[in-house]
Amino acid sequence: MNNTHYDLEHARHEHIQAAPAEPDDYPDFYFEFAGGGRLHIDWQKGTVLSDQNGVDPQDVLRVVLGRLQYLDGRLLSRENSIAITNIQQAIMWLDERTRDRTSRGVEGTETQ
Repeated sequence: MNNTHYDLEHARHEHIQAAPAEPDDYPDFYFEFAGGGRLHIDWQKGTVLSDQNGVDPQDVLRVVLGRLQYLDGRLLSRENSIAITNIQQAIMWLDERTRDRTSRGVEGTETQ
């Protein structure tokens, strides 16, 4: 398996390691953080209509949204509120894309 390393600007992170899957597939991502801790994301491969086998960007955004809402509930901050709003917008636009594709009968295909 061929691993690719990306350096992050933020000092808390050492690097992101992306492990490509099959050609034409979405690569899985392994995040390694300074001081320990790892995050592995198994991206959806193919369409959810044929087989749910991973997560999509909306799933990951919903997890981050939940965490930020929890933190903001403990200590309100303008920055958290702005981040929450922008993540909600990102989810809304990705869901809108799905609704549009469904209404056009192309959801679950590679047709644009």
